[in-house]
Amino acid sequence: ALARANPNVELFATKHYARRNVVDEWRHTASHGRAATRPEDAVLGDANVLEDAPPLCAYEAAMRKQFGDDAVARAPLLAMGEYVRKVGAPAIDAAFADTWTALLAYALRRDQNVFPFSLWNRLGGATPQRVRWCKLNFDRRTDRSWSSCDALPGPGFRKRAPPGRGLVLRRGCRARWCA
Repeated sequence: ALARANPNVELFATKHYARRNVVDEWRHTASHGRAATRPEDAVLGDANVLEDAPPLCAYEAAMRKQFGDDAVARAPLLAMGEYVRKVGAPAIDAAFADTWTALLAYALRRDQNVFPFSLWNRLGGATPQRVRWCKLNFDRRTDRSWSSCDALPGPGFRKRAPPGRGLVLRRGCRARWCA
């Protein structure tokens, strides 16, 4: 019913339950994180292991260079455990692939720290029309329900990545909060 009511939407993502912006999540995961103690934690992204600050800071610097300080400061945080996506949406497929590439390139563990930028990179100014950001209500009587879906904010420009081009994965100077 949700997809039929919104035929142009390619992804219904859920809002994070505690934080609204990616930068808030970066601060939380870097300041409370611990280094991976086993090699498989770093590769598989054990849920108990949060981000190490140096790779996260390098990723933030690259995103600030690509999207600008204002866009990064307001980048929305998505809860990656619950989403509904349209099958056969090439830009959404590419955004998921870009997320994986960025996680590996920067030695990051949490896809929710990366995915909004991958969406912006692939959809640009079309992000609000093609992605909805929904609150997921947990109700004992109905199990789960999607409610109050809003357009996912875009990066503030209409430029999209050329086909086959992923996120800019340059290592840059340290971001302000990392110092």
